[in-house]
Amino acid sequence: APPRVRHLLLERDLEAAVLDNDVADIERIVASVWADPGLPQSGRSKLARRLASARFWIGDLDGALVALSEAEAMLDEPVPTATVSAQRALLLANNGRPREALELVGTVGDVADPRVQIDLSSAKSIACISMGRFDEAIEIARTGARLQTGLPPWQRRRGMASHVVNEAHALAYGGRFRAAREVVRSAIEGARTAGARPAIVWF
Repeated sequence: APPRVRHLLLERDLEAAVLDNDVADIERIVASVWADPGLPQSGRSKLARRLASARFWIGDLDGALVALSEAEAMLDEPVPTATVSAQRALLLANNGRPREALELVGTVGDVADPRVQIDLSSAKSIACISMGRFDEAIEIARTGARLQTGLPPWQRRRGMASHVVNEAHALAYGGRFRAAREVVRSAIEGARTAGARPAIVWF
């Protein structure tokens, strides 16, 4: 089969393994093409992120970070590279390594892709919360939310709750409890209107 067809079939198999939560199969699929010089950089970025997520959800944080850093070393196109770096920064920020997360965010530079900007904003906001930089975390969370509203409608709601939670956490940890409560109260109303049950539970 032509390379493009092979890569589409690979992506299909990968998504099936992700839906089945079959970490061993995800590992196998990634390993089967990792050395392929014809693998598009966008495809390599996606493979690395899927693999990192699979490893993380079985408790292998170090393995997840290795998957991402190995991909970064093989990428040179701006968006695929920044996408992988943003996921690595998120993992670091969410797992008690805020300084490393902020350092990594600082190396990414300007990327036009709003989805990458959103992930970088989330990582930076979480890292700032962990370091007591609450005002900065609030502003960054709000920036992430603004960027999220600019996505196509089918992507707009996915991940929006994280910006709200980051802002509420930063407000509460900074002692601004009334403002934090108002942010969450408003978010619950919006989630109920949208029928977003997971978000309602989270808020």
